[in-house]
Amino acid sequence: MNRPFINVLTALFACLMETNNSRVVDAKEHESRSGSTTNLSPSDFLDSLMGRTSGYDARIRPNFK
Repeated sequence: MNRPFINVLTALFACLMETNNSRVVDAKEHESRSGSTTNLSPSDFLDSLMGRTSGYDARIRPNFK
């Protein structure tokens, strides 16, 4: 095998390992996020997204489905 071919194989192997590593990290983050899921009311959920001082009042549109 010639040297450029080995360099390409090495680069591809490094990319593959990095992709695999990021998938493992993403899976661990997803598991940690899904474990702490709580059922929020719609207004509490909006408050957590927008902040309580945003001026948005969830009582204006209480028809959540």
